[in-house]
Amino acid sequence: MNILPFLGIGTAVAIGTGIIAFFYHKGKSLEKTPISFSEFTNQLGKQIDRYMLDEEKRKNVDMYGGECTLSIHENDPENVVMDIVLYGKKKDSSDEKWIKSNITQRLKLSAFTDDSETLSRLEALKTTPEKFKVTRPEKE
Repeated sequence: MNILPFLGIGTAVAIGTGIIAFFYHKGKSLEKTPISFSEFTNQLGKQIDRYMLDEEKRKNVDMYGGECTLSIHENDPENVVMDIVLYGKKKDSSDEKWIKSNITQRLKLSAFTDDSETLSRLEALKTTPEKFKVTRPEKE
């Protein structure tokens, strides 16, 4: 679902914050096993989906999606920065305000494999951030 048309309809935006416990901290990093860029983006997508479904249950909201931006900042060259913005609305409420969750996570470059695809994708993030549309996941 494309979230951008919703922003243009003049509804107020409520700002909230959220945290995704990135999978890497609980799984592969404990094993010290590097991860490819493709596996990283795959697992990140699954974590965002899980977060959205959990938020729907925990806060009684309908999550609609958002955007994820991956980058390597000049002032933080040792980390891939994941900036995630998600939008939702309270269920069963006459309140038309959007709920906006801003999530920022970091993953050390040393956590990645040194295959050519991963290295080239990481190098590209230093000059051009990658943006991904986040769509609403299927309910479990």
